[in-house]
Amino acid sequence: MIPAEGSRTTYGPPFSSEGFEILREWNEGTRPDPEWADDYIRLDIRLPCCEAIHPNRDETQNCGCGHHQALYGLAKGLLRSGFPVPKTQVEIGRWRAFLFPRETLQAEMERRAVEDPALRQALDELRQQGVC
Repeated sequence: MIPAEGSRTTYGPPFSSEGFEILREWNEGTRPDPEWADDYIRLDIRLPCCEAIHPNRDETQNCGCGHHQALYGLAKGLLRSGFPVPKTQVEIGRWRAFLFPRETLQAEMERRAVEDPALRQALDELRQQGVC
């Protein structure tokens, strides 16, 4: 569910801080090509820390946070190299999980709790305990 630190990808950058920086470089060095720009702006790049949902054709309107810059770079790099849109979206999800593991686990537990009353109760009890 969450890629391990240092795990490899089929397209180069590993799941690591170094891989994160490579993706940011991909973003800076690539502009959306007309051949795949429509696919690019339809990708879901939601993160728990921001309201951005999709990349913009006018990149000056894109979120400037490092996490989004990495996801934009990932999307551009994969689409440019011929990755299909569904696989690109999967990789965005994998990087999202790597960057936000706590939120990923919480969302998965919430999803599973819909069908599992015991899990729902455990989540409710954890929330009542507070942060500390």
